[in-house]
Amino acid sequence: MAISRILQKELVQWRRAEKHEPILLRGARQVGKTFMVEQFANDEFQTLININFELPRLIRGVFTFSNL
Repeated sequence: MAISRILQKELVQWRRAEKHEPILLRGARQVGKTFMVEQFANDEFQTLININFELPRLIRGVFTFSNL
């Protein structure tokens, strides 16, 4: 897949950069976004923390901000 190779190259460039900006992958459902990130993480890191915001409210509540 050409797109997956392009994305993999971009992720490796991000990994090797001095300053790491957050990464947000957006796209259609069922196209391999999670698979690609998990594959990249297995190759480049010892640990991966996957936060799925579509899961029950237990996780979503951690990321709720109040207006002060």
